[in-house]
Amino acid sequence: MSLWRYLFVPLACLPFILTDCGFFPNQENENVLTIGTRQVNLDELKKDIHRLSVEMDSADRNLTILQSELWLNQIIDHYLILEYGRENGISVSDEEVAEAVDKIKKDIPSDDFKDILLQGYIDFAEWEETFKRQLLINKIIKKVLGDIALEHYDEIKNYYETHMDEFKHLPMVRFRQIVTRTKTQAETLRQKIEQGADMTVLAKQYSITPEGKNGGEVGWLEKGTLEESLEQTIYSLAVGKISPVINSPYGFHIIQLLAIRTEGVKSLPEVRREIESKLLYQKRELFYRDWLSQLHRKYPVKINYDILKKLGLTS
Repeated sequence: MSLWRYLFVPLACLPFILTDCGFFPNQENENVLTIGTRQVNLDELKKDIHRLSVEMDSADRNLTILQSELWLNQIIDHYLILEYGRENGISVSDEEVAEAVDKIKKDIPSDDFKDILLQGYIDFAEWEETFKRQLLINKIIKKVLGDIALEHYDEIKNYYETHMDEFKHLPMVRFRQIVTRTKTQAETLRQKIEQGADMTVLAKQYSITPEGKNGGEVGWLEKGTLEESLEQTIYSLAVGKISPVINSPYGFHIIQLLAIRTEGVKSLPEVRREIESKLLYQKRELFYRDWLSQLHRKYPVKINYDILKKLGLTS
């Protein structure tokens, strides 16, 4: 199971599991899984699947037995992590949950939030309990992986030197721009620049695009990433020169070319953070998988295969 994916993968939406239509009426409280000291009965398993199925893409609905068994292993991993957290005294407080819930509510409009819950036939209390459990899993993993770091700069340098093809780039430009909603305003501002006004100051005052607050400066961009009319004009400029007003779908542009680079390879300082993130992810992923294997060896896992066979979750 990948470290950074949601620990419950929303697979196996079996219709008879997700309904209360009376299947296995005498087995609702019978344990399906036992992981360490934690026991999971059929009713709990049905609820877990129900909650997860809401997030399922239509492409995930037709599962083979093999896929279902992989899904079951991921469920077991989930409970193994919780068991580790219990044994090591890791928990989340009500304050942590409330803070995280408030953050979500700020990002999602109230009506949309209610619709999401309705789509899953879940009330807020049930959702909050599931969310709390997921926060706990994230906290456990973060604590386990917290001390992992790259030991030497040489690791980054070696990766760069042996993977230089990854860092090749097309011709690149760096420029400053002012973007306005009208051609008249753009022409007026361009005239001021020609008369000696500071383009950086004007960009902060008048540009409607995000980089305006930074004086209109745009970082390095490869050829082929800009709108065609802009790119043609920029590559025709000499460094330091100001373009005529250019019309694009985003507005009316005044552009000053700051620098140009020919096709080549990005330098190590430019890509150091990118490499460091990549190597750190790989190291944490390997550590995580090894740690999960240790949990499988440490905590006994018992599975009621008779029930799972009837549910179609195993062969």
